[in-house]
This record gives sequence, C-alpha cells and structure tokens, in this order.
Amino acid sequence: MSHSTNATANDAPRWPTPDFLRFEDPNAARIADWAAGDSHNTAVDRHFGEQVALLLPVEEIVRRNVAFATEMLHHALAHGIRQVLVLGCGMPTGPVWRHQATLARPGIRAVYVDYDPIVTAAYTIARQQHPNPASEILTADLRDPDAILTSTAVRSTLDLAQPVLLLATAVLHHVPDRHKPADILARYRDALAPGSYLAISHLTTPDKPEDHRRLSAALNLYRGIDQPLTARSRRTLNDWLADLDPIPTDHHDGPFLHCVAAHKSGTDVQEQT
Repeated sequence: MSHSTNATANDAPRWPTPDFLRFEDPNAARIADWAAGDSHNTAVDRHFGEQVALLLPVEEIVRRNVAFATEMLHHALAHGIRQVLVLGCGMPTGPVWRHQATLARPGIRAVYVDYDPIVTAAYTIARQQHPNPASEILTADLRDPDAILTSTAVRSTLDLAQPVLLLATAVLHHVPDRHKPADILARYRDALAPGSYLAISHLTTPDKPEDHRRLSAALNLYRGIDQPLTARSRRTLNDWLADLDPIPTDHHDGPFLHCVAAHKSGTDVQEQT
C-alpha cells in the first residue's frame, strides 16, 4: 500500500484557523511539546509555558496523558485492533513518538490528523525513523469529521468496516462549546465499526477551590493566543461515551486531567497473544 507523504482533507475547514507561520506567537502544539521536554518549540512557546507552569502542573498532566494514550494503544492492539486514527496528533515529541515504533509494526495501519501544517510537516520528517508504508499524515481540522472520514488518506489507509482505535488525547479541550465537541465526537463514534475502541483525555475542572482558581488563571492566559482551552466536568466527558462499554482509566486521572475510554460492543476481532 503506497501513500503520499502528506495529504489534505477533501473539504476546507468550516472555521477560521490560526496563522501557524507566525512564530512570534505562542502555539499550543509547541507549548505541549515544551511541556513534554522536547525541542519542537521556540523561546516564545517556552516563555508562555513557564507562565502556565506557575499555575498548573503541566509536566504531570503531560505524563498522565502520555501514559493513558500508551496504555490504550497497547490495550487495543492486544485485543486485535490493527487500525488507528489519531485526532490532533500534536508534535512528535519524545514520549509520544515512541508510539510510532509500535504503530510501525507490520500489519498496523494508522492515520495521524492535525490541522497545524507545521505539526504534520514535523511528523513527515520524524516518521522516517520508523517508516510504515501503511500510514498517512493528514492536514485537516478534526471539527470537520465528514471531510476527514471521506478523505483519500483515511479511505486508502483504513477500512472503517473493521474495528479502529480512535485516539483523541489532549485535543478536544481546544474545541469551544459553540462548535459542539460532543456532536463532533459522536460523528466519529458512529462511523466506527463494532469492536472499535475510543480514548479521549481532556482538561477538566478540579474539585478544590484553589485548584479551580489556578485553572481559571491558566485559561485566561490561553485566551490571549489563537488556540484557547476549555475545561469540562468529568460528568460531561463521561457522558460523551456513556452509551459504550467503559474501560477503567481512573488511575491516569489527576486534578486537571480526565481520561475516558470505551469499547463499541459488537463483533470483536480475535485477540492477539
């Protein structure tokens, strides 16, 4: 199976997107990369990240998020899943990029999606370390699921009639309420075959008043850049996958991060030993 190095979705996003080439402004993907201890970032991103780190335990949040994504990837593979769709893949940071070695195994097909062309360009370069001809990198906006699901990248790489692991970690909190993230996730969920797995992690509202004040201050910082954050309650996030079979993930939760995973019941694939 042969694919182009980088693709775009069939339809242009329906929402305005930031000017990613403005390196003088902080960028959410590069800030997350800094928090993960990698180098796909600029001095501006690092300065912004340091301001956020005064308010939130960013390194712990990143650590928990990566551990959750890693566990879900291996859980799905152990249950026979051989197709992965990664929404909002972010920069190929060191901890996250270790997934690529796993996804480069023979027989595994993967599509990485991000709407930041700098991110997808970085992925194109980085995946040369772990080449997989059955993978694709797609520059597209996850808020347009129909464009992504019908894109050449997805249709030529994934068989949506067979189970898929959908990873949407640390990305849906970038989708504001007015764009209806629950409906967006439901569109992806409905497109997946029985036996599929879904995993989401999301910034959440903490229980302690002091933590709540710290989070509010951090969210105010993000309102000053083109990619603000929206924290949501654990109940709201659980409701997004409430009609599926839950997979316990509480051990990855923290005061500011909630992880939810579920299995779409039905005909499953054969488990792998």
